[in-house]
Amino acid sequence: MKAKKSEGKPDKPNDVFNWRLLFTTPKGSLFWTILYIIGMFAYTAIMFGLAIGAVGSILKFKSSDEYAFTQELLVNWNKDYVNDITTVLANQNCPAGYELWHNIQWPGINKGCDCIENNAGFKNMVTAGECTTLKTNSNCEDVSAMSAVPLYFWKQQVKVCVQRETTSFFSSPENCGEGLKRCGTGKVRFCVEEAKQCPITDVVISTAPEMDGYTLVPFTDTQNIFYSRDDANFPISNFKIAEDGYCIFDAQNNIAPGKLDYVLSRVLRKTCPRYETRYVVLETQGEKALYEQNNLYTTLKNLPGYPRPSNDVTWNLGFVRYFQWDDLCRNGIYSMSEAAYKIGLHTILDIAWVMFGVTLLSIIVTGIIIPIRHLKKRIHEEHVKKMYQKKNKEYPKKNFKKFFTTPSYLTDKVFKLIIFPVAILAIFFTQREKKWFVNAQLNQCGDEITNSYFDNYASKLDSVQAIFTALVFFWLIMLLADVVYAIYLVLKSNIAIAKFFTSKIHRKEEKIILISEEEMRGLNKSTARENEKDSGSGSGSGNGSVVGSRNNIMPKEAKSSSSSKVYPVDS
Repeated sequence: MKAKKSEGKPDKPNDVFNWRLLFTTPKGSLFWTILYIIGMFAYTAIMFGLAIGAVGSILKFKSSDEYAFTQELLVNWNKDYVNDITTVLANQNCPAGYELWHNIQWPGINKGCDCIENNAGFKNMVTAGECTTLKTNSNCEDVSAMSAVPLYFWKQQVKVCVQRETTSFFSSPENCGEGLKRCGTGKVRFCVEEAKQCPITDVVISTAPEMDGYTLVPFTDTQNIFYSRDDANFPISNFKIAEDGYCIFDAQNNIAPGKLDYVLSRVLRKTCPRYETRYVVLETQGEKALYEQNNLYTTLKNLPGYPRPSNDVTWNLGFVRYFQWDDLCRNGIYSMSEAAYKIGLHTILDIAWVMFGVTLLSIIVTGIIIPIRHLKKRIHEEHVKKMYQKKNKEYPKKNFKKFFTTPSYLTDKVFKLIIFPVAILAIFFTQREKKWFVNAQLNQCGDEITNSYFDNYASKLDSVQAIFTALVFFWLIMLLADVVYAIYLVLKSNIAIAKFFTSKIHRKEEKIILISEEEMRGLNKSTARENEKDSGSGSGSGNGSVVGSRNNIMPKEAKSSSSSKVYPVDS
């Protein structure tokens, strides 16, 4: 590259950036310090974000339909088993120790305003809340609130009552030891006291006068209820009446597809996202017939804007048995109590919260507080170094053994190192929990539906494990950055190494002029002519002064060798 010719001092040449400046100059030292601080904050922030992602992923799953489905499993297991069934007339209460076999009810309505027939241009509709004065003056009418009405009767205003024991499938003994007898064979095992009957396992509504192996309970004028206590089925857990179908976890608030609930209803029902197919349907009947049995149809028909009850919408009466949990899985790590704990995701959520807390402290301490203190200290050190340089004194060698044992340094490393074992434990426990759900499927502990729920759990735990694995990966990068920066500080403090780099850089820092061969030959000729003129004139003026200044910039080495291309100059 040719140097620009100018009067006076030559222009500074454009030189290639010298990376060694980053290791010896104060600005270079601060550059690495700031870069390290930014990197530490970024990595701790990323790890904190991953910890938030793990907690958020688990909490999101716990609010999902898939999680709600498994909670239905626990509700089912915790219902006390049915030991007896009887019926009473409409004006009678269930016998002592008995309860109605279902608890379905019409939810009632809130106060509203009926403007279906008005003369002021209001929309022909019913709205929530009392009528305003303007609406009242415009022929709108208030609709009174109504309380919930239990739907006691399924047929002919007869109440069906069931007696429950104080033992559920979940609380029943896992082994039928002394004083207990086993009910069920094969996959089915339910232990009760020897003096008690086995639980009811099947119910049928029929017009037949009798059924082999079943106990008869009078129901309506034309129908009887029959129940049995066979060993082939799990005990009955619950009875339900539901519109359209049995919605998992919320059958009472299910509404038939395409049907809109009344705007004033205290519970606005929703269409079921997924039906429970393990219910056994005993009978179906239309919505109108059901409301007529419970003396509610006329009231609903007269409510302004209420969707007219129709028998096109069907309601189901049925029961569900305890969901299968194989006899071989009742003990050990696949016991029902262990299953309930695993389903709650307690271990994974706990370890995720621990990770959240550790990374939060890490980002505060090692990502913000300590780096800022370190930066201030480094700025102070560089200032002191400059003061030593001005006085031509050598900056004392830093005792890094002492530095590496300072409370600040040790605190930084403790908060960083503690992330690793917590993350490893998180991966271990997540893998263990996922393995439990996978093996529960392989061992066929539950039925097909329960196993499909467990498959969702295994998939979710896979994604959580991936988050924890990513956290460990970023931790290793942070560790590498810490090691590199520590090595840099140690090398920086070594005087011999520092002098080696400094000597290299000082030679590179000399300001130079790059001159081509042709320009060099021309400059030599021009200098010779000028020297002749100067020798003839005996004085230097005008252009001579300029040439003299040009000549002064050429050291002896350059004058002795016409092939030189590089000339140091004074700054």
